[in-house]
Amino acid sequence: MPSQVMGYYNARKEKLLKDFDGTFALMKACLVERCGQESANALQTEVRQEYEKLIPEIPRIRALRARALNTFLLISAQELATCKAMKKHGKPPGEAWELCHMSLRFGLEAFSQWKRWLLRHFMFSRLVRGDCGKASQAKAKGPLRRL
Repeated sequence: MPSQVMGYYNARKEKLLKDFDGTFALMKACLVERCGQESANALQTEVRQEYEKLIPEIPRIRALRARALNTFLLISAQELATCKAMKKHGKPPGEAWELCHMSLRFGLEAFSQWKRWLLRHFMFSRLVRGDCGKASQAKAKGPLRRL
């Protein structure tokens, strides 16, 4: 089982908040168009505050391929913060999901097309799929498998 480090991101809080601000800046124009400047600013502030509260609770995983898992956890914390802030405004979870999806899409579009192509082909290559398959088979044969 991968080991988890709680409180790891406390020392990195400023960088995580800076990354959050950058992500939110990508979609701010679209959000302003949908709900107005004042509402967009209020939502940004509230989501940022919720995310800041969640940062100490985000575990850091130490294991093979942990970087992808940690990235997923950070994104999930941002999405949870968005849901909590939008719930305070009486917005349904579907609208929060839509906002999070927009954020991910704009974030990916910030990468050049050739980088996206390269990443997509690498992640689904035989090398990565085969390596992941070998790792999961090795774990299945470990001592936890015996019953």
